[in-house]
Amino acid sequence: MQLRKDAIPLLNRTTLYEGRYDDGKKSGKGDFVFPNGDYYCGSFDRDMKDGYGSLVSFSENFTYKGDFKGDSISGHGICLMSNGMVVEGYYSGVSKH
Repeated sequence: MQLRKDAIPLLNRTTLYEGRYDDGKKSGKGDFVFPNGDYYCGSFDRDMKDGYGSLVSFSENFTYKGDFKGDSISGHGICLMSNGMVVEGYYSGVSKH
């Protein structure tokens, strides 16, 4: 996952979403930049992170790649912490954003 260079100036603004909508809600594959600069690239279902995706959290210093369900980190995934520690396993309902 790589943040597009043309999106970097937008990080200090509000949210930014690039992807598909169904009935006015994020659906399918998409990229989402949060107001704090955190970044999600992956699957959405009815405005929620759902399916496989990657979350880069600058605010909490970690990167997660894996499964999401109902807007939470849930299922198999790999988390890379800022101290270099890698945690691979099954997560259940870890809320972020």
